[in-house]
Amino acid sequence: MGLSALAQNFLNVYGGAISVQTLRVPVTRIQAVILICALAYAISLWGHSGTEDKFSVFLDLTAYFIAPFATVLLLDYHVGGRSDPGRIAELYDRGWVLSGGFAAWAADLPAPAAVDAEHARHGRAQDGEDGGGGGLLTSRQ
Repeated sequence: MGLSALAQNFLNVYGGAISVQTLRVPVTRIQAVILICALAYAISLWGHSGTEDKFSVFLDLTAYFIAPFATVLLLDYHVGGRSDPGRIAELYDRGWVLSGGFAAWAADLPAPAAVDAEHARHGRAQDGEDGGGGGLLTSRQ
């Protein structure tokens, strides 16, 4: 089992190392791989006990980060003019690696938390607490 996990995850680690280099973090690819492996090991130790609760936290954090990212991408494409083929060269401009897009994403981070707060304020059940279906985590025992 351990060998198959290693064989399946080496591409994830390698892809992560290339992503780190794309962000112009001053590390070699080998250093990035070691850092990602150490981080993954630390997360696996953290998740060793209480897996279901920690997976729920992971899903919440994923929702908090993916929703704003998707919002930025969609708005940039439809409102920001990225659909224009003449702007493709801008995608290769390294001066924008962590500036405008990161600021837009960070500005949108409070949105999912605001939705959760609104649900809590109105007493709506979340994560299947109402006993009905409708969510990925509705079958808690």
